Amino acid sequence: MKVIVAENAGFCFGVKRAVKIALDASKRGKVYTLGALIHNPPMVQQMRKKGVIAVNDFEGLDNERVIIPSHGISPLVLKKIKPKIIIDATCPFVKNAREEAVKLSKGCDQLIIVGDKKHPEIRGILPFLKSNVIVVKDASEVPNKSFGYCGIIAQTTMSETIFQEVALKVSNRSKSLKIVNTICDATRKRQSSTLKLLKNVDVMIVIGGHNSANTCRLLELCLRNKKLAFQIEDETELKKKWFKNCKKVGITAGASTPPWMIKRIREKILSLD
Repeated sequence: MKVIVAENAGFCFGVKRAVKIALDASKRGKVYTLGALIHNPPMVQQMRKKGVIAVNDFEGLDNERVIIPSHGISPLVLKKIKPKIIIDATCPFVKNAREEAVKLSKGCDQLIIVGDKKHPEIRGILPFLKSNVIVVKDASEVPNKSFGYCGIIAQTTMSETIFQEVALKVSNRSKSLKIVNTICDATRKRQSSTLKLLKNVDVMIVIGGHNSANTCRLLELCLRNKKLAFQIEDETELKKKWFKNCKKVGITAGASTPPWMIKRIREKILSLD
């Protein structure tokens, strides 16, 4: 059995940057993040052992060192605490998406964000915007009405296909439309590499947190293309029956998946042969 890893898989620039910032800060004592620094439970657990602590809220953390996670954070949350120091690990691409959203919100009648309204990135952007914004997960959620001047942006980890489908539907209902594709290049490359690889393998293994939006998009991409695929966080979730009569296995991984996890899972798959 041959195991092939996608050309672009695992840690992206923003995640590498956030992890380095957090681990460097933890050398001087404990630091706290609201929710996970990145959406990869095994990596979050490893960082916890080194003093990077994920919490559900900042209650009782006055005068502590607080890290803004890679997905960003709502300014309303930050107003509730009095940290000793704030360390910003927000991904630059997320910041750029927020800036583009603010500009569009000010200049258009309707802003549409293609993304998950419950995702930390979206929750972090919304407080900066006017009330003329709606969040849709796909084209089916686009309101059945006409728009005036409309703007569209995307959650940075969104599916390129879904974003284009929404843009097409909105274009038919708008007097004027400005599209700013804020899907980050790392997301685009991982989707493209996955699409290329899945055509040449029997089964795809998608590695990454079940809470990771960009990883879930990779699984959806595989399934949309009718490829047998499974998403796992670590090697314990692998099942030997998945690889029965399998000659080629493809591995792809979300942007929050560390290289050591990809290596570990590849070796585990080979041992099942």
